[in-house]
Amino acid sequence: MPFDDFTNEIKQKHQKKNPITEQKKEDRKYKSIRINPEDHAILRRIAFFQDKTIVEVMEEATQLVKQKYE
Repeated sequence: MPFDDFTNEIKQKHQKKNPITEQKKEDRKYKSIRINPEDHAILRRIAFFQDKTIVEVMEEATQLVKQKYE
């Protein structure tokens, strides 16, 4: 088994499913927001270390804030 196949197999086994981001990506229509460059850098860093996109990180953050105020 090539090394890349081995690492991909391990990554898939340990990857958690996120119900917030399970929606098909084709169905999404994105909007733009303006954020400070420092905040963008933070989001980018979080997304990188969680192996997610910035959009996925923002969706999770939005859900957490929404739950806090419901």
